[in-house]
Amino acid sequence: MYYVLNALEAGETTQERAFGVFAELMRDIILGLVAGLITTISMSMSSTDNATNLRLRHLRAWLAEKKLPKGFRMKVMEHFNETWTNNTSVDLPALLEACPPAMAASMAELMFSRVVSSVPLFKGLSPEVISALCLVRRPAPPSPSVTLASAAMVLVTEMQADALYEEPERN
Repeated sequence: MYYVLNALEAGETTQERAFGVFAELMRDIILGLVAGLITTISMSMSSTDNATNLRLRHLRAWLAEKKLPKGFRMKVMEHFNETWTNNTSVDLPALLEACPPAMAASMAELMFSRVVSSVPLFKGLSPEVISALCLVRRPAPPSPSVTLASAAMVLVTEMQADALYEEPERN
């Protein structure tokens, strides 16, 4: 109401006053639409965050209930926070296969080139070779152990691993 009175007082003629009232009304409608849009976007973005936070709170309570050591609880919480926060339902190999070749190469390079080029074996390679390596990169199988074939190279980038060496059986 305050703005409408100012718009009425600011105008010298009836047309100026009418335009002032119309301008104030339009401004309020636009601001209301922007506020609604921002609220909708923030609510949709935080829905997955809320689910993750709920899971983490339940896990924290469960760990405390079991009276596990504090250092271990912190490690567990750190691990699951990282796992559940970064968990996506996108099948990356299928997505890259569905993309046109140039787009798949660009996407793979943008996602993995920093990690691949930081490996000492690959340092100093040309951007084209790094891009090709990024494109042939495949995620490790979702199992607690990874079996290496002779033609495979495994770069562990997002987890901790223990390397175990077993002596081959001799006859």
